[in-house]
Amino acid sequence: MKKLLLLLTSLFVVLGLSACSLKDQFQSSPSQTSVSGILVEQTPADKESGTHFLVDVSGNKVAVRSLTINLSADEYLGNKVKASGQMNTTDNVFEINGLTVDEILSKNTKQTKQLEYKDTDAGFRLNYPDDWKQSGSKDKIVFTAPLPTGTKTAATLTIEQKPFTYEAKQKADGTLDSALEVYFNQENSDKKFDKAMLSKIGVDQMDALKITSPLKTSYTLYRSGLIYIVTFVPANPVKAEDENTFNKIVADFQFVSMDSNEADLPPATAGEEKTASDLPKLDMDMTTFESLPYQFVGKYPASWYYAGVKNTTNADVLHHYGFTDTVNGKEIISLDVLADGIPNGGTKLSFSGKTLVVFENGDNYTVYSTVKSRNFKFAGPASYRDLILFMAASLDSADGLAQQ
Repeated sequence: MKKLLLLLTSLFVVLGLSACSLKDQFQSSPSQTSVSGILVEQTPADKESGTHFLVDVSGNKVAVRSLTINLSADEYLGNKVKASGQMNTTDNVFEINGLTVDEILSKNTKQTKQLEYKDTDAGFRLNYPDDWKQSGSKDKIVFTAPLPTGTKTAATLTIEQKPFTYEAKQKADGTLDSALEVYFNQENSDKKFDKAMLSKIGVDQMDALKITSPLKTSYTLYRSGLIYIVTFVPANPVKAEDENTFNKIVADFQFVSMDSNEADLPPATAGEEKTASDLPKLDMDMTTFESLPYQFVGKYPASWYYAGVKNTTNADVLHHYGFTDTVNGKEIISLDVLADGIPNGGTKLSFSGKTLVVFENGDNYTVYSTVKSRNFKFAGPASYRDLILFMAASLDSADGLAQQ
């Protein structure tokens, strides 16, 4: 039976769940709650703060507002919805940052279906409404909103892809610069990069450089060897529902495996080539751990413990796992799910078609692995090099796992 480690470090929260329910860590957040009810507009006679109410079956009302979603849009107003967000304790208004329709009750609601766009050449997928038109090629995909009467130009969402060579370099404070920082500085010699410009977007909450202007909004993402730019240009005159659709598409954006994964692994310095028979033989039983949101499985010692936590302190790391040999012990081996690529350099090792990149620095041993366009970093003391290498080599895709 897999066990979940209680790691009391600055990175980790205390976890008391079975590791078999690891997916729960990705799907819940103590600051996020949800409220359901029929969405109605407030009237001038209402004294509550906010702009709208959610009314439940008993007639109880919750005052709500949203800075990102047009709550008066026909698709929401008068319908039963489920809202996610946080309660503002200052004025007791629930602030909505996510909204889905559970039941259509209003006759004014325009019913559209969601279509999936998936391009394994370009390496991404998303959902978009069936009344938007799609055109373009691998390097530039354009989604165009319908053009209502009285509108001069329709809103467009464009996704561009272009190659970007990036080599991580250490800064004066000891940290590595990020691909998005390097890209921004190259493209904007008159401006200075600020981490406040970074946002988390998409299904996997990836780092994106957000730039807004009166004429457009864009998100720039990095994937090993590639830059993606997602740009929204509003209609003229502006339609609030178009921007809401854009926010939904961005929230659903996700990188997928590419038909050719040559760009997924950056060049490494020439190193020794090893076969699967050279994989270290371990004198311990191994068991399996898995991640549903990131779709991977791996091996770790059956007698050890582990825990995972979403990383909020390092923009280059989506999720951090720690492994140790005692219940409340100090982390020995770490596994990071990376938002960016793998640094150049190191020694390249091959095991049954899987390529690993190894860095040895004194007592530290680090191994990078790539699984279906997702990059991972294993690290720990050099005395555990055989176990670290084995764990990195065992990492594999888990496409068959069901999202719950």
